Amino acid sequence: MNEFTIQIRYRKKTRRATLRVLPGKIIRVTAPYRAPEREIEDFVLKNKEWILKRYEIIESTPAPKKFRFVDGEIFLFMGYEYTLKVLEGAGAIKLQDNLICLPVSNKILDRAKYIQRKLIKWYQAEAMKYVQIQSEHYSYLLGAKYKSISLKNYKSRWGCCSAQGDLVFNWQIISFKTELINYVVAHEVCHLKEMNHSEKFYAWLKQLGFEKNKYHALMRSAHHIFGR
Repeated sequence: MNEFTIQIRYRKKTRRATLRVLPGKIIRVTAPYRAPEREIEDFVLKNKEWILKRYEIIESTPAPKKFRFVDGEIFLFMGYEYTLKVLEGAGAIKLQDNLICLPVSNKILDRAKYIQRKLIKWYQAEAMKYVQIQSEHYSYLLGAKYKSISLKNYKSRWGCCSAQGDLVFNWQIISFKTELINYVVAHEVCHLKEMNHSEKFYAWLKQLGFEKNKYHALMRSAHHIFGR
């Protein structure tokens, strides 16, 4: 592991060490306050295979496209490519055939920034509508109850379920194909039944129609469309 740089962050409220692999061969370890350095080194070495696999995934994942937010650009929405059509005027964004029709008043000075804000806000609204419907559906099938649903722009995860039953999703999943969005939602809903990734957890997931290995491979190829 000599080729990696290890960054250690000590946190008083952290009970056990966790790690993240970052671009540039950086391993970031979050450790309990005053944890011995030798203990942290052993923890990193113990997870050597996982670290190497994770770094391989990071290196093979395409970087987010740099958008200029102008007429004619291509954006992904629910797995399909749509061309941005900037129209003169005011009103809501609408999908029409293979177009994202976005009205912009001629009074707007910085059109690119306005388009970016409006487009992201629309993506977030669409994401919330979709994950609410799917969360309700899968919760009903499992006989589980969630406390709340919210959206975030996570840097390194697509969803989260708290011990209190709060479901949180990365709004950028709305760019995925529906099958993959559904997997993310189902995955987090299953955590309402099991807060770990045990065989029991994957049995719940299978009950909802999702096979573990198939979707793990798909998630490794998923990436943020608007950056992190």
